[in-house]
Amino acid sequence: MKPRQALSGLMLAVLLMAMVASLGQAQGPEGVTVSDTSAPQAPVGDTFTYQGQLKQNGAPVNGTCDFQFSLWDSQAGVTQIGSTQSLNNVPVTNGHFTVQLGSFAYNAFAGSARWLGISVRCPAGGGGSFTTLNPRQPLTATPYALSLKPGALISGDVNGWPGGVIAVENTATVGLGATGISARSDASRSAAISGFSGSGFGGSFRTGVGHALAVHGPTLIGGRNPQQIAMLRWYDTSTVGNKISVGTYPDQFTFDGVHMWVTNYGSHNVTKIRAADGQVIGSYPAGTNPNPIAFDGLYIWVASQTTPNVTKLRASDGSLVTTVSSIPGGEHWGMAFDGANIWVTNFNANSVTKIRASDNTIVGSYPTGQRPIGVAFDGANIWVANSLDGSVSKLRASDGALLGTYATGASAWGVAFDGAHIWVANSGANTVTKLLAYDGSLVESFSVPASPFFIAFDGYYMWITHYIQPGKISRIAASGSATSIFDTGRYPFGIAFDGANIWVADSQDHVVSKH
Repeated sequence: MKPRQALSGLMLAVLLMAMVASLGQAQGPEGVTVSDTSAPQAPVGDTFTYQGQLKQNGAPVNGTCDFQFSLWDSQAGVTQIGSTQSLNNVPVTNGHFTVQLGSFAYNAFAGSARWLGISVRCPAGGGGSFTTLNPRQPLTATPYALSLKPGALISGDVNGWPGGVIAVENTATVGLGATGISARSDASRSAAISGFSGSGFGGSFRTGVGHALAVHGPTLIGGRNPQQIAMLRWYDTSTVGNKISVGTYPDQFTFDGVHMWVTNYGSHNVTKIRAADGQVIGSYPAGTNPNPIAFDGLYIWVASQTTPNVTKLRASDGSLVTTVSSIPGGEHWGMAFDGANIWVTNFNANSVTKIRASDNTIVGSYPTGQRPIGVAFDGANIWVANSLDGSVSKLRASDGALLGTYATGASAWGVAFDGAHIWVANSGANTVTKLLAYDGSLVESFSVPASPFFIAFDGYYMWITHYIQPGKISRIAASGSATSIFDTGRYPFGIAFDGANIWVADSQDHVVSKH
């Protein structure tokens, strides 16, 4: 055979996909069970077998040839997938040859059609050029492989426990970050893993070492969110005599896991109340006109509305730890804890200040919109309601960088996070706006009674105060159901959830009510 002579196209090309079955036991003669005592087999790997028939001028080729194989996204297109594989000195007998090919590229076979390009040089090592065979050969799937393509439905019956229609086992004992199932979704409203159970568990996970489920995401799942840690609690509680006298003009709340703390704007102190029975434990000085308040796990932080000061109190006994001064601007209305830092909104300075809780150091102040009021943490980002702009700003908690500003409604006040969405109370528009935390896109807007101020999440419902007389609070299911309205005291201001009940600061009655 002349090295440069053109070769005919492949007359036969078959892709053989290995079908793997369990080798645990097999049936021998007379139905006798034969146990497999061989050592565990190595993984099947990502290679596959390709067989073809090579003819020249209609006659089968005999000898050895050099082959080049390439993968393409169409029969005649110009887009090659991965690199070219070269196999030399391949035996060809009566025109038939068999080769082992690799995967060409990572995720090369993800469900899209693929064609195999083949070039050949005979005899092997002859020094001549390769002849490309036409047309390219389509790679077809074996029947069971079709059940694994993207979008395929895999169903079955598993009646025992434990068991699964799909079972994945990762036996690797070395390496960092090895996972049994790895999933990713880039679309903001899609899911990397989605499941449904009509009866029984929606999901079940068990781990001996490491993580049964490890998820990286922009919201609650896989991230820290102090607003939802131990969201629900169970204890003996009473709402009898649910109006508790506190200081003058109670404003806002924080919960320390046992006690509810409320700021008293007019009497310049905070009141500590045992949540279970409403018993007042004590009242403690907290600077001039205290308004927003937050708990960091050990300490109570209180910002003054009329001075540039933030007061830090020991939660165990209410004693003064320190006062952080020189907070920009005035009229501090909002405060949140991100797991390491306290964030305070600066109404007059159009900014938010970050204070490191461990050593009381002011880390920095970062621009927001005009007249910021409420603030919330979503596990990765800080959200600030801008009352004059009717918008909410999203800042990266790590460095305060502004990631986006999103329209909500006139006079945006309170803001809260439900694990996936940001909720904003718009006091001038009499609406509550629900945004997707991932990208700030509008999900829905709800009409509510006049003057919605602050907002809290109880794990299922969003609760909103309405600064009116007679006082009202409204409730909206986080899933987006209709609004319910409830009575409370005069001009309700702040609102909080203690794991069992909703607390409301009825500012003009100088009481807090437990609902």
